[in-house]
Amino acid sequence: MRLFIKSILAVAIVALAAACQNEPPHEPVKPKPFAFENKSIKHTELSLNITPEDKELEYVVLFAEKKHFIANGIDTREELLADDLALLRQYANYYGITIREFLEGMKWLTKGDMVGYKVTNLYPATEYVVYCYGVNVEGDNYEATTEVYHEVISTTSPTLQDIKFDIEATVNGNSIAVK
Repeated sequence: MRLFIKSILAVAIVALAAACQNEPPHEPVKPKPFAFENKSIKHTELSLNITPEDKELEYVVLFAEKKHFIANGIDTREELLADDLALLRQYANYYGITIREFLEGMKWLTKGDMVGYKVTNLYPATEYVVYCYGVNVEGDNYEATTEVYHEVISTTSPTLQDIKFDIEATVNGNSIAVK
């Protein structure tokens, strides 16, 4: 019996060693191009700090409801960039300015740490995607220079509570008095 168990253990060790030798080498972990820190998420507001790995990198910071990406079938970097470019061109053309001028005016184009990025007038209990990526913007030429970094963030919702109250009202013709 002991010989049988030793044989099974020996086979298992050989199989494990063979499996380990056939594994592809592990890819080195690439540092994230951005970090989102000090997140504060409320019912209708989001604030966070954005720290790029490269402090000299010029980048855009954008956000949208998660359902925008789902409804438009945006699930690759290329589709996202094409969607962003179309939107930015539309806005820039509407105001008669370049994409760079529009991005700078909206403070969506930045360099270095972005402390206090804040979005207001959001919907409670809604998923949003906050994302950023490095860009090269010259006039209306717009090219992404890094991978897209993103996080899905859900706004909170007020806690529903049962409330009871009594109202006394006096009706006199078309006049109602509430006490």
